[in-house]
Amino acid sequence: MSGYVLRPAVAEDATSCATIMREWMGENEWFHTHHTTAEDAPFLTTKIVAATMIVAESGNEIAGFLVLEADYVACLYLQRKHRDNGLGVQFLEYAKAKNKSGLNLFTFQANTGARRFYEREGFKVEMMTDGAGNDEGIPDVMYVWEGFRA
Repeated sequence: MSGYVLRPAVAEDATSCATIMREWMGENEWFHTHHTTAEDAPFLTTKIVAATMIVAESGNEIAGFLVLEADYVACLYLQRKHRDNGLGVQFLEYAKAKNKSGLNLFTFQANTGARRFYEREGFKVEMMTDGAGNDEGIPDVMYVWEGFRA
């Protein structure tokens, strides 16, 4: 987990973050989207402006990013080489500290690695969907973290 510096994203980070997001998309044969690569950076630029977007730097590169919309984890993506070393936990600790009463998020049902990760971090399945409510039309699952107990 050491070696990462979390900081607010700036507009210049959108392209690097879009590359990380697209890398994940390409790794998952079950994932398909009608959004183009050219749309990725502008989409993330809107998140930088309208939400809380945090990037993790390692050396001179962005290792991953988190988009937090109030108590909703909208995006959490890590470069492949920065996975499984605590960075995802560091991002969730940040989100939990900002939202002590709870968080929610969606991930795709087929994303078994993310599902195991969120469950290890205390998130519980709230509901399963057929994907009709997301842009991709892929079945997803809503997770809820109930927050810190007093």
